[in-house]
Amino acid sequence: MAQAIKTKKIMILDDNANVLKILKRILEKKGYKIVTFERPSHALKYALEEPLDLIITDLKMPEMDGLEFLVQMKTNFPQLEIIMMTAYATVDSAVSATKWGAFNYLKKPFEVQKLYETIAQALH
Repeated sequence: MAQAIKTKKIMILDDNANVLKILKRILEKKGYKIVTFERPSHALKYALEEPLDLIITDLKMPEMDGLEFLVQMKTNFPQLEIIMMTAYATVDSAVSATKWGAFNYLKKPFEVQKLYETIAQALH
């Protein structure tokens, strides 16, 4: 009897609704279950109540920046992989993100294939 493949649940956090819509559509086509949030406070609340396999978060957000979100998530879920993305990539921000436990760091705009590869690596 074949065993069912577990659908991986990915949270995407970005204050830009268009980015969320595009990433959700792209990743759902690959079979992932996607939940999206524009506000880090809502994302944190959800993550404390629902299991996740991966988080993809923007770095620059008005309510709380992605590094602060990363630190809070890693404090509560040290094994959960988190991919950072930003249009404002600097060496310092990349170093900070990896220092605090980010799995990887994607500079917007990024190729869809690069996103797929990064997600596959993070989930294995």
